[in-house]
Order: sequence, then C-alpha cells, then structure tokens
Amino acid sequence: MNIKTHIQSLSVILLLSVLSIAFASLRGYNSDSLYSYSQAKDLLQFGSLSGWTFPAISFLVPDVILSLPFAAILDNPYNFLLASSPIQIILFIYLFSLYYTSNNTNTDFPTTFTIAAISAAAIAILGSVVFRDVFYFMVEPFFILVHHGFAASFAVLIFLYAKHDVFLVFKKHYFLSALGLFLLIVSDFYFAFYFGFLIISTFSKTQWRKTLVILVAFSAFSIAIFLASYLMNPSLGFYANNSLNATNDSRASVFMGIVFILVLPTIFVVRLWQMKSLTEEFKQLYIAFLLIAFAIFFMGLIADKYAFRYLTIAYPISIVLCTKILLSIPERYKKLLLCFCFLFVLSLTIYANFLKEKPGRFAFHDEIKCIQEMGLSQSTIVADYWPAKMIFESTNRQYNLIQVDGNLNERNWVNNSRWKTLYADNGITFVITDQLSKDVISRLNEKKEAQSLCGGKVLLIRVEAASI
Repeated sequence: MNIKTHIQSLSVILLLSVLSIAFASLRGYNSDSLYSYSQAKDLLQFGSLSGWTFPAISFLVPDVILSLPFAAILDNPYNFLLASSPIQIILFIYLFSLYYTSNNTNTDFPTTFTIAAISAAAIAILGSVVFRDVFYFMVEPFFILVHHGFAASFAVLIFLYAKHDVFLVFKKHYFLSALGLFLLIVSDFYFAFYFGFLIISTFSKTQWRKTLVILVAFSAFSIAIFLASYLMNPSLGFYANNSLNATNDSRASVFMGIVFILVLPTIFVVRLWQMKSLTEEFKQLYIAFLLIAFAIFFMGLIADKYAFRYLTIAYPISIVLCTKILLSIPERYKKLLLCFCFLFVLSLTIYANFLKEKPGRFAFHDEIKCIQEMGLSQSTIVADYWPAKMIFESTNRQYNLIQVDGNLNERNWVNNSRWKTLYADNGITFVITDQLSKDVISRLNEKKEAQSLCGGKVLLIRVEAASI
C-alpha cells in the first residue's frame, strides 16, 4: 500500500470513529450500557464471572472479550463507552470490504472500504434525521457493545462468506464451525434468530432439500443451546416472561416504525434492480430482513421505541446494498462524499458533546457527587437496577453494592453477588431513593440514623446494610 492509500484508510477509520462517538454520546448512557464493561472489570478483578446473574443474553463473545483492554485502561465508564464505540462498525466494514473485493475484480479494497464507510455514515445520519427515534434506536447497537449489534453483523458476514466458500477451513473443521456457532448463539440468541432467517431466504426449487437439512440442523442446535441455558439460568425464564407480558405501544405505531426502517433497504434494492446489479445474495439478504421484521412484529417483541434495536440487522444489510450502488459512481464524487460525510459527522459529534443538553435522568451525576463528597469509601450502596451499576462503576468500585427492587428486596439482575462483599461492612450505608417506593423512602427517613443528602436523592444511614 502506498502513502496515499494509507492516508485514505486512516481517514475512513477516523470517519467511522467520529461517527461512533457521535451516536454513542447523542443519548447519554445508563446501566444497560455498562453490561460488558462490568463483566470485563470482573474478569480483570476476579479472574472469572462467578457470582454473575445473567438475563437472557450474556454478550460474552465477542462483546465482553473485546471490552477487556478498554476496561483495563479506563476507569471511567463513560470514557469506556466512547472509546469502545467504533469497534463493531469498523470491524464490520473491514470484513465486508475483504469479502467484497475477494469476489469482485472491478474494485480494490481501499475503494470498497471507503465507500462502505460512507454508506454506514450516510445511512445512520439520514435515517435518524428523517425517521427519528425509530431509526436511531435501530442503528445504536452498532455503537454500543450490547444490544445485538455483533449478532447482526456476524450473521450477515457469515452468510456472505459462506455463500462464496471463502472460509473453506470451516468445511474441513466441523468442530471449529460448531464451536464458533455455539459461542455466538450462547452469547446472544438473536444471532440464531437472524441467521436462521438468512438460511430460510436461500430456499430454491433446485436446492430446497439441502437448505432444509441445514435449517433443521441449525434450528435443533440453537434450540438445544436455548433449552440448556433456560435450565441453567433461572433469570432467562423471568426475562422471557417479562418480554411476552410487556406493555406495548400500539400495534399501528410499531408497524409504522417497521415500515420506516424498511424504506432505505427497499429503495436500495429497487435501485440495484434498475442497475441490473441485484445479485442473488443481496436479494436473499433483503428477503431475510423482511421475514425478520414481520416475525418480530407478529411475536410482539417491540414494546417501545427502544426495542427497535431487535431490528438492528437492517443496518448492516443496508450498508451492503448501499455500498454496491455507490461503487458505481464516478471517482471524483466518491471523494466529495467522503469529505461531506466527515464534515457532517464531525458537526454531529460537536453537537452531541458540547451543544446538546446531556440527558441526566439515568446518569445519576448528583448522587455520585454527593456520595464521593462524603469521603466514606468502602461503605455500602443500596440501589435499584438503574442507579446501581452507574454509581458503583462511576465511583471506581470503592463501595460495596447491593441491588434491590422498589420495595427494598434484594434483586439479583444483571449483577454480581460478589459486589456485596468487596469490603467489610463499616456500618455506613448509602441508599439511592430513585425507583424506590414512597412507603420505603418514608420508612427510611424515619430512622434516627438517617441523613438526607442531595435533596433526598441519597439517604446516608449509619447502620449495616443488612439491618435496613
């Protein structure tokens, strides 16, 4: 590679990094965002994830593994969020560009890498501006190390690579293939969901028997893993029950949200058809997404705007389709597009970090400041799920943590029981009142040992946590 190519590649990586930071910082962060960060911290601190209570999804491979170097270097969870945000999108664009150039002689890797990055930036920005929250929450998982971004990207990549037999090694090593699929499925069941529909999209009159055998084998493999996880993890049943019984937005609004997400990939497919460039695998990607979208709709998995993350596979599919279209434009326009995207993304980053008011609802800055100002480290924090990890990690684990529900009953949910006993109980407990019931807060305030801090957001109670 010559120096010009190196500069171009670095410019693309910079574009994707700035895009990722913009999207990761646009909405702020909460306890959900710290999922992989907390697990990585535990692996570094304890050497294992013993004591962890998982919900349906562990995100161990590759989210937690890729989080390890960032968690080792960074003690601030928000800095971790920003630093790790480009991982998924850069990895997807890189691997897709390798795939595309290995199967198309009319383009080279630097050009494909650049155009794919432009497509990723343009789709994320345009879709979020036009279709607002629905689209934003669909693409957001690609900029946070949770919420099915890797499940979607690996499903699309493995599908594309397998179609062209690029990874012949897996045909010769069935154990490695099974192990890879096992790790992806057990880490995120949505990988099995996405990949299963991608297999279905390949059905044809001539090869339907072969496809059926593959589908049945993959489905049986996935179901076996799911059932084993269900039996070993009681939280999975709780998660599934909550998902099925969640209070949903109106079916009409959910359906319209899905239609909005379908607009861009549909436009791309129509354009490729007009260009006579709609290849079989691209057509199958689009069909698979249609099936996934309507399956999720009829299963009632989308309860609100945040749940549109389950459709995040629309993003990599749209990038693939858009890249094919943009590769056909003249070279001078490609450079203009790169410059335009970079300026737009840079402006978005400046807006998100310096001009836009930071959403503080689930950041708990006041509570963190109050606790730190008291200078009583190695005490115990008692809090609901939403403030619990935010305060625990933002204070660099200088306190014990007991997670509770609104009635002050201990609740093990996406946390580690080891956090309760990091330090010997010194008889000082901080109770975070956010999400606690009014009756509980009233009862705690009546204790003579209680001291109200931050306008009642924190109660300092000079008793052991177990006696509250």
